[in-house]
Amino acid sequence: MHLITPTAAIRLRKSENRDTPLPPETPAGTNPPTGAVIDYVLKSEPAGEVTLEILDSAGKVVRKFSSADEAREIKDVQSFPTNWLQPDEVLARRAGLNRFVWDLRYTRPSALRYDYGMAVSRPGGAPRMPEGILAPAGAYQARLTVDGRSYTAPLLVKMDPRVNVAADVLAKQLDLETKIGDGMSRSHRAVMQIRDLRRHLNELPGRLGAVQDGAQITQAAAALEQKLVRLADGPAGARDVWPPPAEGALRLDRLNGGLAALMTVVEAPDAAPTAQQVAALASYSQAVDRQIAAWEELKTKDLVELNVMLRRQRIAEIALTNHAEGRGQ
Repeated sequence: MHLITPTAAIRLRKSENRDTPLPPETPAGTNPPTGAVIDYVLKSEPAGEVTLEILDSAGKVVRKFSSADEAREIKDVQSFPTNWLQPDEVLARRAGLNRFVWDLRYTRPSALRYDYGMAVSRPGGAPRMPEGILAPAGAYQARLTVDGRSYTAPLLVKMDPRVNVAADVLAKQLDLETKIGDGMSRSHRAVMQIRDLRRHLNELPGRLGAVQDGAQITQAAAALEQKLVRLADGPAGARDVWPPPAEGALRLDRLNGGLAALMTVVEAPDAAPTAQQVAALASYSQAVDRQIAAWEELKTKDLVELNVMLRRQRIAEIALTNHAEGRGQ
């Protein structure tokens, strides 16, 4: 196994062209890969998975790829041709020389829904938004792990020489984007748990049969269901509010979507966040805190009481899945 030390990567943004891409039949060249080009050689195909981690100067993993990752299935459901999109690249584990390009993005934030931008280029394709944070210039490490053995190589990311922005400005942008991503992760995890609980509640009548106190259990489950609807996945057609009001109870799914929109706006330029963006995050964070506090109360009170009733009837209790944050690609 040999990990080739990559050349310095330039912190370039992909095409800023806001038009649709050239038709496939139009003659056009292909740009070099945008990002850090990482080459490695495998003497033979390994028995297990191959992983590639990108570490910042503090040793924190900012992105992880695996040969076990599944490429996103491209479905013909969007309002433009599928050839505008590019299939996800999966880390190779074949014998010989392999190449992988890190797009200089941190792990994509946990959104309940991703949209497509119109900054389309060949072969980059239409980007899924929100994208991960664009890595600041600086020193990084590439760590490749094969069959339990890790190999590291230094990786330098340089600023685009056409961009004249102070490092502290980008540091402020990174800080705000990190906080937005945290709010998205928290709201995403809560929504996934709420959906999991609602699925259990919908299946509960089939588990009750003719047990004693079945009507009381059904009534308690219905009351809990109504409270969950107010937290996430309420009536369809409601529009997101951006920024959210200082007071109020927007559903967590809408808050996640609003934070995704805010992330896209903050990430777009190489510039410090505006006062309005900082204020918007503060408003969103307060709203997320309120709704998650309400969700925690439901778990520790209403769900516990329902499980006590189920236990008395010797029916399996409802256990929630711990939805850990996935590896965004």
